[in-house]
Amino acid sequence: VIHAIGTRDIRQMGGLQQYMPVTGLTFTAGALALMGVPLLNGFFSKDLILEATLEHHAWMPLIIAVAAAMLTVFYSVRTLFLVFWKKSPDRSTAVHESPLTMTIPLMLLAAGTFSSWLIVGNLSASWSKTNPEQTVIPLTELIKETFTSPAFIFTLTALVAGYLLFRYRSGINGYLQTHAPSFKEAAFSGLWFDSFYGRLISLVIKTGETTRYVIDEKIMEGINYRTGEISMWLSRTSAKMQTGSLHWNILYILVMLIVMIGVLILW
Repeated sequence: VIHAIGTRDIRQMGGLQQYMPVTGLTFTAGALALMGVPLLNGFFSKDLILEATLEHHAWMPLIIAVAAAMLTVFYSVRTLFLVFWKKSPDRSTAVHESPLTMTIPLMLLAAGTFSSWLIVGNLSASWSKTNPEQTVIPLTELIKETFTSPAFIFTLTALVAGYLLFRYRSGINGYLQTHAPSFKEAAFSGLWFDSFYGRLISLVIKTGETTRYVIDEKIMEGINYRTGEISMWLSRTSAKMQTGSLHWNILYILVMLIVMIGVLILW
């Protein structure tokens, strides 16, 4: 979608279903799976999470999981609406369906959302051959157990609540504006997570830049400059000792010979 439109702002999109039908349908399939619609693979993954929280009586994680599932439904429907379903002004002919190199993988993934759960029976039977504790789960038993479990009720609750949250978003927005403006401000700001992450990332980047500056510019470059200065000083000093006089050269040789003999004796 970004490739076709040339923007990441979904507010500038809309009405793309008629221009990009394959992308729209595959996107819808992925969104439905993400929302946890029954019989799609995303439903079974959420159902297992909710079932695990119920078995362990972990009520707080259960509440958080249901709330997160509800918000997932809300933003998935919102994205579908703003990008593909919402009416938009006539677009130029530049907006077109993506090439097969991009749509074929999308179609395969979309097909997987509808059919991947069908391999559960065969997969569990295969596992049972290598793991005696693995139970063979027929598809009929999987469907029966899934749709009669309490976790299924929570999944449906999240689906319905998320859709209603999107359906009546204008009324909810007005109610919060009147009765809970602080909560609305917090919600619209993403509970300030974006601001927090922005400040945190900025702090990390600035700390890294300061560390790099101190190590690279001050320490390493300082060592290089000091090494160069010492080398130049030694060169200038040794140059002064080179008078061209044979007597001084012999004296230097004798001094160095004495030093070397002394070092060998002490060693």
